[in-house]
Amino acid sequence: MDKGRDCSDIVRRTDIATATGGVVAELGGGKFANGALSAAFVYLFRESMHTTRQALKIQFRGGTKTERVGVLSDLNDIFGTKRRAKMLSNTQSPLVIDLSVKNRAYIQNAPSDTIYIDLNFHPKISTDSGSIPATTRRILSHELGHSVFGALDDGINRMNNINLNENPVMNELGMPLRLEY
Repeated sequence: MDKGRDCSDIVRRTDIATATGGVVAELGGGKFANGALSAAFVYLFRESMHTTRQALKIQFRGGTKTERVGVLSDLNDIFGTKRRAKMLSNTQSPLVIDLSVKNRAYIQNAPSDTIYIDLNFHPKISTDSGSIPATTRRILSHELGHSVFGALDDGINRMNNINLNENPVMNELGMPLRLEY
């Protein structure tokens, strides 16, 4: 638990998550108790990871405040997956996100502490749901694979980084899996 945060704050937030989870479950035709219990466990688990997440510092180059908030939201989702522990333990801090590039996303010399990404760059990719534009969240998970693990776009059909990093994260987030580089 962070200094300055007391137990009453965590209890209050857990109560809110519990009530919200129960109501959502009931509205969806499920049982209030099941939704409430699930939401409480998820909240407490994420809260227990809070100090780990705080250890990673993110620095931005370029981009507007709104763009930076969007990237932080995507990173929060990515670091909320099972791949999180390995990513966080291997990520160099600070992680620099450079939003000043145009028409591409890349890193230099994997592993690296800097990810370069144009937030308007969404190339079409082939997935198990057909051809779709790559989201920023997907591109970040892919580039984190390069940055954090030094994974390359090599192997059979250049799919190593996709299979090791991008697809596992996308699968947990309920997004289509990429089929080719």
